[in-house]
Amino acid sequence: MSANKKLFSNSIVVIIGTVVSSVFSYLFNMVMGRKLGPALYGDLVTLLSLLLIVNVGGNAILNISMKYSSKLFAADKKHLIYSFIMKMGKYVFLIALLIVIIGLIFIGPISSLLSMSNKISLVVAYMSVFAGFLIMINKGVLQGLQKFVPISYINSSEMICRLLLGVLLVSLGFSLNGAISSVVLATFMSYLVSFYFIKKYLFDSTKDLVEIKKEQDLGIGKREIISYSWPTLIAMILLTILLNLDIIVIKYYFPPVDAGLYAAISTVAKIIFYISGPIVMVMFPVLSKQKYSGEKHYKTLAITLLITISMGAVILFAYYLFPKTIIAILYGSQYAEAYRFLSFSGAFMLLYSVINMLINYYLAIERFFVLWLLAITIFAQIVMFIFYHNSIELILRLFVFTLVSLFALIVMYYLFERKQLILSYFKNGNKKS
Repeated sequence: MSANKKLFSNSIVVIIGTVVSSVFSYLFNMVMGRKLGPALYGDLVTLLSLLLIVNVGGNAILNISMKYSSKLFAADKKHLIYSFIMKMGKYVFLIALLIVIIGLIFIGPISSLLSMSNKISLVVAYMSVFAGFLIMINKGVLQGLQKFVPISYINSSEMICRLLLGVLLVSLGFSLNGAISSVVLATFMSYLVSFYFIKKYLFDSTKDLVEIKKEQDLGIGKREIISYSWPTLIAMILLTILLNLDIIVIKYYFPPVDAGLYAAISTVAKIIFYISGPIVMVMFPVLSKQKYSGEKHYKTLAITLLITISMGAVILFAYYLFPKTIIAILYGSQYAEAYRFLSFSGAFMLLYSVINMLINYYLAIERFFVLWLLAITIFAQIVMFIFYHNSIELILRLFVFTLVSLFALIVMYYLFERKQLILSYFKNGNKKS
């Protein structure tokens, strides 16, 4: 099977798995939104957004694990994965411990920044960092080996556990603390499940110790991993900030009820990213393998871009046609008054999905200049929001404008970087004609 056909077939697997996990994720959000009410639900979404930002290191770990696993896969050295998992696990646990300690030390300022009086919920949220980081090693290995069915199973089981535990704990009267506890417990449970799918590499008795000592020759020594880790970590930080900046800005500048209403809108809008975004999960190991093998990868980029835009555009079109109906069905009539923001928030999510895909493309081929463009865009957004935050609609319009500009800059950079190839193509075309 060719790389592009494999990309398409694996994308179907990932999309199905994403749909299943997304259904349970949105059921969780809908049930929590109805049970907690707008104000407490706004606090829950803020906590989840904070967790996504804190867990940005986990996304970096995922990419690192995925890249080097795919490298071992391309070199037919899968037996070295055991050593890689052990080495990564040791450092990742220490990093997670450090982050939790720092979070506990600064829990006062963080709770004030988020306008939250319930510090217990923050402490509970921090506990998910351990499993949230460690599971990324296992997921990255599976993605690097292009084992997408187990990944879909792990993600789906986590969302199912989150929903069931959330309903149970909130119904028992634990309110916000119960809702966030369900997220933490589900993460730990999915981490345990992930070991079933990588046990072959954990207990492989055929490992060649001589080969393991030669890891440096395959580019998976400590120095190589660290040199790739920094730009990957920076990319994940910037992408996570961009994904959650709307929630944080609106939570900061607007009353709790308005922030809670918008949190529901943003959660629905993120369907675009959750459905189209996982295509990147398939693209990344394919690109990494193609780069290591010296294959051309522009077709892989084009196919992934086309799938991402097409899927996102279909959902966005539905948001433009039936915004009030969609919000009323998913969250109930108490959230329906905020329907007018859905199309803007959806456009923001479609643009974010495209930007996320392009950034991950450059990470896979180890080109990092685009991170400067992303950082400058986010800085410009923050400056704009300081001066222009009169309405939620204005904030969303600024998001759309800045992401359109960022997309244009990345496209121009891509064309400039390949100008010789493009000129050669047209030159040869003219000769043939």
